[in-house]
This record gives sequence, C-alpha cells and structure tokens, in this order.
Amino acid sequence: MKAKERVPEKVIGEAQRAYAYRKLPGFGKGSVTERNNEMKSESILKAIVGILPSEKGSISCSFLLKLQESARMLHFCENIKRDLVKKMGRQLDEAHLSDLLFPANGEENAMYDDEKFNSIVKEFVMIERQQPALVFYSTKIDVGKLVDGYLMREIGIAG
Repeated sequence: MKAKERVPEKVIGEAQRAYAYRKLPGFGKGSVTERNNEMKSESILKAIVGILPSEKGSISCSFLLKLQESARMLHFCENIKRDLVKKMGRQLDEAHLSDLLFPANGEENAMYDDEKFNSIVKEFVMIERQQPALVFYSTKIDVGKLVDGYLMREIGIAG
C-alpha cells in the first residue's frame, strides 16, 4: 500500500496501529511469555517500525510511545528506539502529557523516567534548530506547555 502511494499515510498508520494492538506485547496482548512469541513479536515490531509513515499526523505520538515500550520489553537495539524517538520529536506538539509520564524503572526518588522524556524533547529542539521554518510558533507553545506540565508534576504540583 505504501509503495504504490494509493492510500493516504494516515490510513496506513491506523492500519499499523490496529495490527500492533492485536499482535504486540504492551498493546493489550500481555507480556512476552515464550521465546517463539518474543521472536515473532520482534519481527512484527521491526516490520512496523520500518514502514511507519513519515507524514506528520499520520500516526499518533501515543502509538509511537507504545511501540517504544514494546521495543524496550523486547530488548531491542538502540537504533530502533532512536528512530522512534526521532519520530516522536517531530510530532511532540501532538502528544498529551499523560502519554509522556513514563514510570521510572527502579530509580530511587523518581516518579517518572526523565531520561526518556528529555530525549524526546531534545529531538524536538534539534529539529527546530535544523529546520526552524518547519516548526510553527504554535507548535513551540504546545511543546512548552507539555514541558511545563511535566515539570509541575515532577515537583509535585498537579496541573
């Protein structure tokens, strides 16, 4: 479908999301229990990430975050995780604060995974610096509000 460009990228993204929800751990299918399931899930995730639409808005930020969580559960290489962070950075303004509140994994005195949040924000800033004409002022405002909301929650001020 993608190669023939007959279907809008938003439709392709939605099809990928529906498929992931049925086939991947972390999308409602539970956890990976057997090595065969892990190998199958790994090949499905690699295929999905490999053909993700590049058009902004064709896939949701929350879907990308769930893909990243599956990649983490499957102990994927950093390249795939990095590709997902880049895609999230491109559309960070479309994210919801609740999508970005990643639980900290065993970090003492930490409620949320700051490193993951920071990597997505850094990617957004890098894109903005490299291609400032492509990042609208309203997009910067939306991302600023997300960062403010995150920081307010991190220091214990619910907003």
